Amino acid sequence: MRFLSFVFFLVSVSLSGAGAFGQSNSSFYVSKTGDDSNPGTQTAPWRTIQHAADTVRAGSTVNVRGGIYAERLTIKASGNATDGFITFRSYPGETAVLDAEHLVPDGRSGILTIHNQSYVRIEGFEIRNYRTAERRLTPLGISVMGAGSHIELLKNNVHHIEQTFNGRDAPGHGANGFGIAVYGTDARTPISELVIDGNEVHHLKTGSSESLVVNGNVTNFRITHNVVHDNNNIGIDVIGFERTAPDPAVDRRATE
Repeated sequence: MRFLSFVFFLVSVSLSGAGAFGQSNSSFYVSKTGDDSNPGTQTAPWRTIQHAADTVRAGSTVNVRGGIYAERLTIKASGNATDGFITFRSYPGETAVLDAEHLVPDGRSGILTIHNQSYVRIEGFEIRNYRTAERRLTPLGISVMGAGSHIELLKNNVHHIEQTFNGRDAPGHGANGFGIAVYGTDARTPISELVIDGNEVHHLKTGSSESLVVNGNVTNFRITHNVVHDNNNIGIDVIGFERTAPDPAVDRRATE
């Protein structure tokens, strides 16, 4: 009996210590008062959203407590049809803010970036304050690029993304900035089953570019209930034939 109790104890410790590894359908937490060495539970949350993104897998929900997070975020894992989405969301009743006030764009860079991932949901964040006057730099609030499917951008508030370079090299060749940009750049695999719903995109300075854009090899998408206002150039644009995808056959206007 003592041997069986010891085995049960070992199994219990193994399961409770699994954390984000090997678990699906799990909830994890990030807080300004957390620590990335914590297990990411509600009572012992992580400190950075990027650590959560580096750790969680399909079926996980990352609940980010209210506060200002001075970080860029890159999503590096996908969900799937079996285990479900990876969801990043503001904790219910609170607002998590990704604030790039003290960050400098590096080439074409987003405050939040999804590249070649699928089954990712971003919900309820405020994303703000990414600025440059350098023509060669392109600031974005949310950047989705490459290929993938089932990306959902829901109820986010994107504002004060600003490209303030004064002038153009030639007509149509000025500086660029974006609030939300989805670029299907893969010639073989589109970005598909895309939902952009309920976002507010405002007070942007986008240079020659758009506040909310879907461009290139993108198919089966829905852009609904977004409020786009107080921006200094194009509002919502669905566009192709800009050499976004390397194959002219798919570098078309994105199709619903």
